[in-house]
Amino acid sequence: MAAVVLLKRRSVVTFSAIAVALGGCAPSIHSARGWGHLEEKNPDRAIEAFQRGGEGPGALVGLSHAYFQKGDYTKAEAFLDEAVRRYPNDWFVLFSKGQYCLDIKKEYDTAIQYLKRSQQLEQGSASKEIGLLIQEAKRKMADSQTDQLHPPKKPPDSRHKSIK
Repeated sequence: MAAVVLLKRRSVVTFSAIAVALGGCAPSIHSARGWGHLEEKNPDRAIEAFQRGGEGPGALVGLSHAYFQKGDYTKAEAFLDEAVRRYPNDWFVLFSKGQYCLDIKKEYDTAIQYLKRSQQLEQGSASKEIGLLIQEAKRKMADSQTDQLHPPKKPPDSRHKSIK
């Protein structure tokens, strides 16, 4: 089975899990090809395939991932926001937005909100992975708050060494 790396995470979601979760939007041959091109790190061909596949949640999320791979974060976020606007109850759309907020924007509280809603909607096999991401977001949020309260100490300036 083809594995699709979501954003630049090491965790993967298999295409078959996406197809099951997204119901009517993943069966398109164009969407399937788009996810395959993403796995092959060919975002331009993925964009072509997703554009032919319509404007369902799978295509919009796929376009977001393709533009992310190209380094165009503005377009990537725009497609993801459009997917959330059109499909506010699609667990995979919310999962993708939560992951984006966690990994790219470093907006941990927002990420937790999207991921929790995604987990509520997805009671299947992806629920465990979503739970792990929620834990990761909580840990990163706690770490960032600790860093703000206790910034790292600067090492002593080596130019002012005492001479013995």
